[in-house]
Amino acid sequence: MTLFTLPATFVYPVPVSLIPAVSAALTRQNTLQANRIISSSFRLIALFSLPAGVGLSVLAQPILQLLYPAVPDTAAAYHLQILGAAAVFVCLMILTNAILQACGRVYVPIVTALIGGAVKISTTYTLCGNPVFGIKGAPISTTACYAVIAVLNLCVLA
Repeated sequence: MTLFTLPATFVYPVPVSLIPAVSAALTRQNTLQANRIISSSFRLIALFSLPAGVGLSVLAQPILQLLYPAVPDTAAAYHLQILGAAAVFVCLMILTNAILQACGRVYVPIVTALIGGAVKISTTYTLCGNPVFGIKGAPISTTACYAVIAVLNLCVLA
């Protein structure tokens, strides 16, 4: 498991409990309760994922020094700084996927994941092939991939 996906592991219990609760509320045609559950979930995920992502970005160098003390100065700190933003989008993607599934839109997360994968492949090819970016383009493309997926999911939910 990579470090930037670590916050997402703590997010998974929210969507697991969200899907049956929202599905039950929508089955009873109680959209007010479904909206209340969904908005509470967004707040809960934001309260966790935003500080976790900012923490990974800001504390990238100390985290890597703690985990890998034998490597004095690692170039991976740049990657973790960029991937801190991706951690927020991963958490948002997990939540929006669960909401879409609870609302009966089970194919939307598949389509958005395919679009995000296409964005990842194209931006990785473009950025990593550019001598200015090189390997530093990989975390940028990963962040772009998850951002596209999360934004598309949010657009469908809106």
